[in-house]
Amino acid sequence: MPEIFGLNCAGLIVGYSFLAGDVLTHAFAYAGGGLIDLGTLGGSDSQANAVNDIRQIVGFSKIAGDTDEHAFLWTSQRGMQDLNNLINNNSGWDLRGANSISNNGRIVGSGLHNGQLHAFLLIPDF
Repeated sequence: MPEIFGLNCAGLIVGYSFLAGDVLTHAFAYAGGGLIDLGTLGGSDSQANAVNDIRQIVGFSKIAGDTDEHAFLWTSQRGMQDLNNLINNNSGWDLRGANSISNNGRIVGSGLHNGQLHAFLLIPDF
């Protein structure tokens, strides 16, 4: 059974759905009768939390080896991107999950900053 977490003005729905066998979950988008599996960042599970009106989707995914969860941004042009790869490597941040995205691309979520749990606001310049 899928879980729904976000909806945009055009009716695009996002969340997660179980794969065959009801063990693993993948982030999905649903519109017009078709379910789109958004994949993962190399790990076994992912979840989409929000979508804006220009169809940018954010959430979190396990990384390769299932050792950690990272925040992601998904677009139809680029697929799923690890938000940690889109920020300065020396920032001290480890972005763990993205919860919402505005229509101008601002992303809020949570992560570790220098090892301490904090909320973040990401204002992308990409």
